[in-house]
Amino acid sequence: MSKYAFSIDGERYYNATGEVPEIIIKNIINDGELEYNFEKEGFAIVYIGEQDGYGDSGSDCYDTIIDHFTEAAYEHGREYAEDYLSNISEESEKYLKEQLDKIWEEFKKIGNIEATFFSIPSYKMYRVEIDGSFKEVLEDKA
Repeated sequence: MSKYAFSIDGERYYNATGEVPEIIIKNIINDGELEYNFEKEGFAIVYIGEQDGYGDSGSDCYDTIIDHFTEAAYEHGREYAEDYLSNISEESEKYLKEQLDKIWEEFKKIGNIEATFFSIPSYKMYRVEIDGSFKEVLEDKA
């Protein structure tokens, strides 16, 4: 997945090809992404931001798993099961989290599962002219 993304409407972002605005904008123009804007407005506004990819791990669900089995044990044994899983050592917790991470990564690998979505926490806006020149703008009015 690309490190950067671009948008023409400020809402839907797409993987960008390139690492600097000059290359990204050149590639967007070459791909014909701005033709409609050029024809309609005579220029285009392009948003470019760094992608914040989604990351997950098996250990993210550690607490959920422990809570699930603690509640299941209580449902089965009521007050006799109140202390079940209450004294997990740091070493045991670390071991389980490592194993959950390994299992989750293997699961994603076998299933060919990859997060292809991302967020854009911040971006810069550029006014792009028909001739390919551009400048950074501060608001969406050019």
